[in-house]
Amino acid sequence: ILKSRSVYFSILRMLGMAKKNIRRILDVEMLLVVNIAYVIFLGIVISVNKGLINVEYISRLVEYMRSFDYVILYIVMIIMAYLISGKFARRLFKKTAMGTYREED
Repeated sequence: ILKSRSVYFSILRMLGMAKKNIRRILDVEMLLVVNIAYVIFLGIVISVNKGLINVEYISRLVEYMRSFDYVILYIVMIIMAYLISGKFARRLFKKTAMGTYREED
């Protein structure tokens, strides 16, 4: 997702936006994607528990997880999103704005 947005962020850099603000935008976008994915995941888990989805493999996987496991999973996903956006920001700011815009290595 972030790689496809590199042109957008390079345009923001060319327009003079500070790196700190671009980093915040990256963080917000990644957290939004993680939250959307987690809500869809929870929707599937609830559907399995209510019997709307009858796939034996998924049912067995849901049986093993407890509420504390879902909290841990969410925390790990948030940490990973923050680390991924940081790595992308470093790579984005390492190149020149025009190099990123042209998608050069």
